[in-house]
Amino acid sequence: MKHFIIEHTKFLFLGIVVCILLVGVWFKLATTSNKPDSLPPLLSAQSLSKLIASLASDSSATGVVFTSAQGAQPLVYAEYAYGQINAETAMPLHAEFYLADASHAMLVTLLLRLQDLGIVHIDQALAQYVPEASHASVLTLSNLATHSSGLSDYLRLQEFQREVETDPSRIWQAQELFQWVQNKPLSFIPGNDVRYSATNGVLLGEALARATNMSLAEALQEYVFNPLGLNDTAYMLRPFSGDISYGYRYAHPQFAYKPGPKLTHLDHWRLEWAGPSKSIVSTSADVTRFMHLVMGSDFLSIASRRLLAGLDAPMQRGWQTGLGMSQYLASSVVRGSVHGVSIFAAYVPEYNMSFSVLANLDASRSGTNPAELIGMKVLKTIYGMR
Repeated sequence: MKHFIIEHTKFLFLGIVVCILLVGVWFKLATTSNKPDSLPPLLSAQSLSKLIASLASDSSATGVVFTSAQGAQPLVYAEYAYGQINAETAMPLHAEFYLADASHAMLVTLLLRLQDLGIVHIDQALAQYVPEASHASVLTLSNLATHSSGLSDYLRLQEFQREVETDPSRIWQAQELFQWVQNKPLSFIPGNDVRYSATNGVLLGEALARATNMSLAEALQEYVFNPLGLNDTAYMLRPFSGDISYGYRYAHPQFAYKPGPKLTHLDHWRLEWAGPSKSIVSTSADVTRFMHLVMGSDFLSIASRRLLAGLDAPMQRGWQTGLGMSQYLASSVVRGSVHGVSIFAAYVPEYNMSFSVLANLDASRSGTNPAELIGMKVLKTIYGMR
């Protein structure tokens, strides 16, 4: 009897082990079924074309370029509507855009790349590189990257705006730009608040240029654009060439810089007066590649990627904000608009996928960012597949 009980106990124990193993196998299959290899064909040419056309129409966008990459797969492209409405020319797939706030993400990537290489540190005082700037001794490179400096924004000064309107093609040097707010008081104690100021990007770019003994354009090219293979991306290195995206805005009939009902074509100005946080030039394909390699490879250290994308930042209204990107729906994103152009780009880690949307309209009739409306819908569509 005792022998019988022992034998049956062994079989019972083996049965439990087998059940546990089977449950483990089932769980593994269930949790890997949504990995990149099983991603449905959202980005097939036909479905993508329909999706972008529908979203572009809903967001009032005049012309849109969409590119995407997943893992080692090649880029997928889609275009919608016109690059130049009056001439009814197609929106060029390789159209060059000023990148608005995606420029700031690239500038901060340079900062973090230099930190990984031991050239700078984000907690260094601005005074170490640009001692002549106001408040340089109490500001850090991190304050500039996060817009937590309290510095005044020279773009908001009416006298500066008049200068730009008088000579919109003028190429401004960094020292000329931050001189506009020299000796103005800080609006808050550095680090105690966040408020966008183009002055931050100008001073950060100047600090990094001096730290590398290069121009900012050369430093970006040497440490970011060339290593990442961004062949159609530059800052103040060359004029627009080839496919140019014509920018539009719903504006006042007489004053293009004021909101209004009229779809207005904006003159193609150089935007270096907006500083390096807005005026890097690139294409949708290069932005997609940038997001993919910066967030999905070892180009930056893990710690730098977490800082850049805000992975450890507190959640505020569904967003986490990092040094150069934000977190939304578990994805790293950049978004913004400038002078007739809007942009949204994302890296989706769950599928090792990146995409970007560039639209030649900086605001819809309701004042919203057209590229952001399209990009967020694409993100929600991706996550709705599960």
